[in-house]
Amino acid sequence: MLAAAAGPGWGPEAADAAKLKLINDSSLTMSKANESPRAVATCPGNMEPYGGAISATPDPLPNGEGIYPHSYERLGAQGGFHSTPVLFRPSHRLIGVPGLLQKPRTYRVNLQVKCGKKPGKLADPHDIALNVPAGRTVTLVATCPKKAVLIGGGFQRAAFEGAGGVYPSESRAISKKRWQATGTAFGSIKNDFVSIGYCMASPKRKPLIREVSATTTILPGRVGFVTTPPCPPSRKMVWNGFDMNPKPGGPAHRAMLFADGIFNQNQSFTASAWNGTGVTGTLTAYGYCLRNKVIGGSLKKFSKKVGKLDKNTVTKLDQDRNPNG
Repeated sequence: MLAAAAGPGWGPEAADAAKLKLINDSSLTMSKANESPRAVATCPGNMEPYGGAISATPDPLPNGEGIYPHSYERLGAQGGFHSTPVLFRPSHRLIGVPGLLQKPRTYRVNLQVKCGKKPGKLADPHDIALNVPAGRTVTLVATCPKKAVLIGGGFQRAAFEGAGGVYPSESRAISKKRWQATGTAFGSIKNDFVSIGYCMASPKRKPLIREVSATTTILPGRVGFVTTPPCPPSRKMVWNGFDMNPKPGGPAHRAMLFADGIFNQNQSFTASAWNGTGVTGTLTAYGYCLRNKVIGGSLKKFSKKVGKLDKNTVTKLDQDRNPNG
């Protein structure tokens, strides 16, 4: 993502009543096709991670070469945010020069993580599809335990490269308790796909996050950007999500691919995507806003009173006959 498009998202946020900080880690560079290193941004000191984001400079080329995330998840034990970006190259040929091979560009990758006081006990239910066969699109829903509601979510194992894999096209909250992720498999490489919810106990099961969103259209062969409105007063953005349409299935070079995103200091979120479908598509960016007092730890006593959040309360089989949880 271009620095100009990212706006005021760089650098730590000023300390406020919620004591929420935005941490950046831009130590990663990538220049080899199908390269996919593990990347982590960690929280300082005793601060705990909420959500994160990943961005790259420069933006994807019209032929789709660019940096795309394989995963988008909070790391509880390691105290940070994790993504495994891939340098994906749908075509090795130089645009406008038939037959001439081109080396990949060098990309600078930046990870972000939102850090603050631990709000209370967290559960992280998963919905998993194993060995997704080529040509299959799966929509997975991670559901919070009975005593909890969402404060965010993400996805795992959406690993893909030129030969195949699974690419994500959606990762967002669809209710106060359910996080939905959609992925499509293609090519000769079989991978799993996982939807993750991050849940916390709430008095009377009331929602803890408020959603802000915005949508843009993207022409074929173009990269599009969209920025959500800022969070309402007395709330800070702690997680983000996205949704892209159409979802035609098929190989990644004929799909819409989520490229990157960035938290901005005004409590908004900017997302981008590349459109390889051949038709005009849409990208929707979502931001999830948590009350300052919850970020400050106001529900820790309530969480302790509730006790253990059972991560395994969902036992039914998903659409691929794999257990949720």
